[in-house]
Amino acid sequence: MSAAHAIIVLMNVPIQERISAQPTITAQWQELVRDAAAWRGHSLDEELESYLVFMLMRFTRVPDTVHDALGRQFLEAQALLGAQRLEHLRLTGDRCLLLCGLFPEQAKRRLVKISYFVRIGRSCYCELADRLKAGESMLFTRLCEAYVSLMDLLQGVRSNADGKPCLDPICAFEQWSDTGSRYAYEVITADGGIPMPASGEGQPH
Repeated sequence: MSAAHAIIVLMNVPIQERISAQPTITAQWQELVRDAAAWRGHSLDEELESYLVFMLMRFTRVPDTVHDALGRQFLEAQALLGAQRLEHLRLTGDRCLLLCGLFPEQAKRRLVKISYFVRIGRSCYCELADRLKAGESMLFTRLCEAYVSLMDLLQGVRSNADGKPCLDPICAFEQWSDTGSRYAYEVITADGGIPMPASGEGQPH
């Protein structure tokens, strides 16, 4: 299944005509990510872009994993040891990022805020940064720090595919207030609104 087809099937969005033909799955995802980054004026360096693209490729092969019980997976990881624990943490962090970015409506269906999955995903990456050797540790430190920005970028991929915002006004306000998401801020202010965060935390990244 191609990356474009995976999005069409899973989101039920008629976007095939929006995606130019690319020779490989990697090239398709790279194009989608770069288009979203350019659209949002987002600077994404080669290391983070590569991680995001290969994460999306893995998702294309096993798309149903994003619908797993991610909170339970995080708790299960705490009972594991060694390499098994590290792999479990990475997979859970990736799946939370995919859910927040490509399928934010899933949070509403599960009766939790998007920020719930942001916290789980960041916790996974932060623990990996603490446990891995220097080279790999730095990558996961950067992923933890950039988690909200990467979520915003994936929501841009989804919006470009759908042709409309992927957040309703209430979810956008919650996401902005809880995480400082710039994408959510742009959704809220698109019609001239000026949001007032209850917590004082919602400053766009």
